[in-house]
Amino acid sequence: MGSGDWIKEWDQDWSTLPQQIAAWRTGFLSYSQHGWMEVPWVRFAYASTSEVTLTLTTDTGQVMNITVPSSGGNVAKYWTWLPANKFKMMEWTADAGGSALTVYAADCELAVSPWGLPPTILRPFSGKGFGTEGSST
Repeated sequence: MGSGDWIKEWDQDWSTLPQQIAAWRTGFLSYSQHGWMEVPWVRFAYASTSEVTLTLTTDTGQVMNITVPSSGGNVAKYWTWLPANKFKMMEWTADAGGSALTVYAADCELAVSPWGLPPTILRPFSGKGFGTEGSST
């Protein structure tokens, strides 16, 4: 049984969607990790009507391009292993080739292993400076 006052029982039933962008770039970051690290896998949450090129560039000059298939405009998550890598700082870019792309930053994850230690899960695109909207380039 309710209070009889429908305004008191009202609750927000929506959330803000990230803005559609054409490309996205983080800049080089260490994510507060110290020393050498590696990234064994990444999970990218997105919506796009075209293929997305997700690129990891390291401060050691290694560039890993990952082709993420079109999600047909629906929200999707793409998971993949990465080739062997070793670095102290990394930069991510996502490019949909001029088509609209939505990055769901709070749902993107990657495993980061400080050299010789077990991996921890990071959300690389959320937090100060990244938000859910990212930074368009």
